[in-house]
Amino acid sequence: MNRTMVYSQIFDMMQSPGPYRGKTVRMKGTYATTVPQGTTNRYHACFISDAMACCAQGIEFVPTNAVSYPADFPSDGAPIMVQGVFDTYVEDGNRFAHVRDALLLFRRLPGAAPAAGATNAPPARPAAP
Repeated sequence: MNRTMVYSQIFDMMQSPGPYRGKTVRMKGTYATTVPQGTTNRYHACFISDAMACCAQGIEFVPTNAVSYPADFPSDGAPIMVQGVFDTYVEDGNRFAHVRDALLLFRRLPGAAPAAGATNAPPARPAAP
């Protein structure tokens, strides 16, 4: 699927989440985190851009308990790949979509040293002979 189709699919998931609930999804995008003012809740998200990179749709993800912030997370704006189960939840009377039980599959740029605790990062490719 090209990037515009992926962006469109993500947009549809956010607008009409029902058919996607309980499905395992994998997404690749840009990492962002925030702690909204007045709360102590930290939210993690993966932002996926369209082909022209003019529009982006973010999906919150809830990592597994096997990781801890900030040691096991990339910096804001870094590339990330996440896999988990798409679901919805209600908070303060509002419905939100997220990917729960998320595994961080990609937390570094190819060739860079893995982050501390990056046990599920992809293995480095061997050098060509």
